[in-house]
Amino acid sequence: MPESAQHILDSILDRQRQAMVNGERPSVESLLAGSPLEHDREALLDLVYNEVVVLEDLEESPNLDDYLARFPLLEQDLKVHFEIHRAVHGSLLEITGASGGDDTWPVDDVDV
Repeated sequence: MPESAQHILDSILDRQRQAMVNGERPSVESLLAGSPLEHDREALLDLVYNEVVVLEDLEESPNLDDYLARFPLLEQDLKVHFEIHRAVHGSLLEITGASGGDDTWPVDDVDV
């Protein structure tokens, strides 16, 4: 992605996060509408993934099926993104909770 496009995407991602933290729920589609990235598949995936991460930060539970219904053309990409997200977060939980004692691994020591 060219640097100018990356700058635009970063700005949209920041706007998305801030809006969601403020209790708003702008759609991914509305955030991209009218931008040079409106039809950019990677930008769309980045915004969807950012939405998932922010929702989890806000202690909400995003659902893959909801995203598949909204973005059927991205089915394979979304499944991969969700699977990787679960694997990364699941592996940290397994490592820190595996021993069941006081000698759990600090997250900083985990190679992700």
